[in-house]
Amino acid sequence: MFWTWSATQLTTLFFLTSTHRVNTLYRAPPSLADYTNGQVTFTLVTNKLQYDQALQVCADLLGGTLARIDSEEANQAIREFSITTWESAGWGDEWIGLHWRSKQTNGPRSLLWSDNCQDFDTSRYHDFKSGDDTLGATEFCYRIKPGFEWEVKTCAEKNSFICETRSSP
Repeated sequence: MFWTWSATQLTTLFFLTSTHRVNTLYRAPPSLADYTNGQVTFTLVTNKLQYDQALQVCADLLGGTLARIDSEEANQAIREFSITTWESAGWGDEWIGLHWRSKQTNGPRSLLWSDNCQDFDTSRYHDFKSGDDTLGATEFCYRIKPGFEWEVKTCAEKNSFICETRSSP
């Protein structure tokens, strides 16, 4: 089941992909996306999927990708959505589009957004949770915790996720 916000009402829609049924979707109200001039919509999907499966659902159902939170404005908007809109939906432990990939254990890694448009600038965000448990992993992904810390987990773990869709200017 999808929950889609409009200006005046909450609408329930049903969607089915070839491999995953999406039970619940909460789209952030457009009025909260002012920082992007309406060009970005964030959507919370409460199904718990592995990172790559979540990425596929964002692409197939919404024409987007996992959320790229690459500025303080985007970070604040997601934080605001979580408090005003998503808290009643069971907000917490959602995949975002940030991930590490490496071809070998303990080899060089790149911190990238799922849309592969840009590397992550670590100087722009400092709320990473300490105590990562990914030693020996060749890939791992980030999720947002309820306290709004970003936490690294193996990509095979199942979590809810935040999709992002962008419209043309």
